[in-house]
Amino acid sequence: MRITSLINRLLHCFLYILTALISFNFALSQKANPLKPEEIQNDMPRYGLYGNLNLNQHNANFTGMQLPFPSCCPKFEEGSGIGFSVGLLFEYPVIKNLLIAIRGGYYSIDGKLKAEESETVYDYQRNIETNGIFEHSLDSKISFIGLEPMLNYRLFDNFFIHLGATFGVLNISKTYSHIESILKPETGAYENNTRQRLVFPDFEIANLSTFKASLIGGLSYEIPIISSGEWIIAPEIFYNYMLTNIVDVSDFDWKTNTIRLGASIKYMPIPEPAKPVPPKPILFASILASAIDDKENESQIIKMKVEEYLSTNVKPLLTYIFFDDNSAEIPNRYKLLSSDETKKFSIDQTFYLNNIETYYHVLNIIGKRMQEHPDAKIAIDGCNSDTGLEKGNLALSEKRAENVRNYLRDVWGISSDRMILGKRNLPQEPTNIRDPEGIQENRRVEITSNKWEIIAPVFANDTFRVTNPPTVRFRNNINAEAGIKNWQLIAFQKGKTLQTFSGTTDLPQIVDWHLDSEQNNIPRTSDLLNYKLNITDNQNQKYETDVGSIPVELVTVQKKRTERIKDKYIDRYSLILFSYDESKLSFYNAKMAELIKKSLKPNASVKILGHTDRMGPEDYNQRLSFQRAKAVDDYLKFSNTDINGYGEKYLIYNNELPEGRFYSRRVDIIIETPIEE
Repeated sequence: MRITSLINRLLHCFLYILTALISFNFALSQKANPLKPEEIQNDMPRYGLYGNLNLNQHNANFTGMQLPFPSCCPKFEEGSGIGFSVGLLFEYPVIKNLLIAIRGGYYSIDGKLKAEESETVYDYQRNIETNGIFEHSLDSKISFIGLEPMLNYRLFDNFFIHLGATFGVLNISKTYSHIESILKPETGAYENNTRQRLVFPDFEIANLSTFKASLIGGLSYEIPIISSGEWIIAPEIFYNYMLTNIVDVSDFDWKTNTIRLGASIKYMPIPEPAKPVPPKPILFASILASAIDDKENESQIIKMKVEEYLSTNVKPLLTYIFFDDNSAEIPNRYKLLSSDETKKFSIDQTFYLNNIETYYHVLNIIGKRMQEHPDAKIAIDGCNSDTGLEKGNLALSEKRAENVRNYLRDVWGISSDRMILGKRNLPQEPTNIRDPEGIQENRRVEITSNKWEIIAPVFANDTFRVTNPPTVRFRNNINAEAGIKNWQLIAFQKGKTLQTFSGTTDLPQIVDWHLDSEQNNIPRTSDLLNYKLNITDNQNQKYETDVGSIPVELVTVQKKRTERIKDKYIDRYSLILFSYDESKLSFYNAKMAELIKKSLKPNASVKILGHTDRMGPEDYNQRLSFQRAKAVDDYLKFSNTDINGYGEKYLIYNNELPEGRFYSRRVDIIIETPIEE
C-alpha cells in the first residue's frame, strides 16, 4: 500500500506538470508560429539530454538463507525505491511520423526489499504472550551504464509513443545493507539489547549480472520552447520491464521494473528556409520539313527523289594563298604534305571533294602539275593589306612569297629558276581597302603561270545526284524564355549524319538545306531521311525534338539502264575570280567560258546561276549576281538558257574566310544533255 501510494502521488504530480506545459505551449502558439507537428517530425534529426525520476519496483523470490550472511527471513518478494536516469539522446526520422532513436546514460534501480514475519513472543514486562512482528529489510544500491535503442511514433498532434529496449552494459554501484528489526511489540529487544540485529551495511552484491535487458515503452509530448521549433522540451513517462535477473545465480529470482517520469530537451539544427525556386523557364521546340522548288514555291514534302546522272564536274582553282594579319606563315588550313607524301598524291584524290576542300590542296595541285609540265613557269607575287602593321611592309610581302616558293621547292622539288618572286603592297586588283573583310582578302600571295594547264580547273568525271525537291526548308517553332545558348539541326540517314546546321545565337525560324550544291551530303540510299533539332538554353536546359522523317526514292544510273529510262548527262562548271564589284569576265573566266561554249550540243539546256558573297547591300548583290550571269550568257550566245541571280541568298561557303567569299562570287553553269539511244 505504501508503494502504491507513493507512485500515485508521483504520477499525479507528473500529470499536473504535463498539463501546465501543454497549456503553456498552447498560449505560446497563439502569439507565435511554432512548427507544425509534421514539420517537427519530418527530416529533422534531434540531439539532446534526458532526465528521469525512476520509481523502481523490485520483485524477488529468495530467502535469507540464500544470502551470504545470517538472515532468517523466510522470503523476500517485493520492494520499492527511487532512482534516476540521465543521459544523451539522438533521434532521426526515417519515414513520416516515425523516428529511430538511441539513448545512452546512467540508470539507478535502487530499492529496498522488505519482508515481515509474525511470531508469538512472551512479554516479560507484562508477563503475557503477544503477537510479535519482525521486519527483514534489504536496501540495495544498484546502478549501471546502459543503451536504449527505440522507435518513436507520432500518434497525433505532438504525442509520441516509444517502444524499445534497455541494455545494461557496465555496472557502477552494487551494494546493499541488511537489517532485521522488531516492529511489535513496542517493548523488548534482541539478545544484543537493541531492537535491531544482523546489521550488514554496504555489503557488495555477489555475482551481480554484467548484462541486463528490459523492454521499454512510453509516451511523450513535444513542446517547442522557441517559436522556431529549434529547441523542444518533451515531458515523458516510460515503463521498463526487466527480462534478466539482477544476480547471475540459479534459483535466485530478483528483477526490477521501473516507472520513469521526466523530460528530455532536444535540439534540431533546422536548416535555413530554402529560397523559393523560381519555375524553370519554358523551353520547347518543334520542327517541320517542307519542299522548295526551283521557283521557290513552298509545299508539303511527300518524299524526296534522288536521281543519279553521269557528270563532268569542273571545279575552278583559286590560285591565291591567304595569310593572317602581319604573318608570313602559311595557315594550317591549307593541306601541306611531306616529301614522302607527295609521291602518293594524285589530283584524282580531290574528285569527291567540294570546291573549298579542293582549294586547300592548291599548292599540291600546282606542285604536281609543275612536275608533269617541266617547261612551265610560275610567278609568285606576295602582297600585303597596306594598312595597320602591314602598312608599306614590302618585306612581309616578300617573305610570304618566299614561303610559298620554299614549299614548292623543298617539298615538291620544283627548281627555283622556274619560280619568279614578286612583291607589292596591295594586290593588282585589291578588294575594298576600307572594309575589314576586304583588308583580310588583300593579305595574300597570287600565283600565275605561263601555261594554262598549271592553273586550270580540276576536272572530275563522277556521278551527279539531283534531288527533287532541290531544297528542303526546315521551319522551327521555338519557345525559349531564357534565350538560346546553342542549337543544332541534324539531318541523318541510317545513323549517318548528312548535314548539320548549328549556331550560338537565336535560331532562325527558317533553315534552308540546298542539296543541289552539296553533292557529298545528298542521300545515297532509299532509307528514311531523318531530322531533329537539339537546343540548349542560357540556363543549360536541353530540349530535343521528335525525329521527323522524309521518304527517299533513289533512281540510280544502273536502274535507268536496266529499265531503259530516259537519261542525260549533267556537266557542272563554276566561274570565279570576278573582280571586286565587277561583272565582266576576267581572262581566267573567259578561258573557262570558251571551254564551255565548245562543249555545248544543240539539244542541251543550260542554267546560269549568279551568286555573290555577303559583302555589300543585299539588293545590290542581287543585281550584281544577275549581271554576272548575264555576262556569261552573252559570251556563250546559246539559245536554250535559263538565267537567275541569287545574290548572297545561298552562301554555301564560309564567308568568315576570304577564300569562302571568293568562291561565293561565282557563276554556276549547269548543262543538261539528253542521251540519245
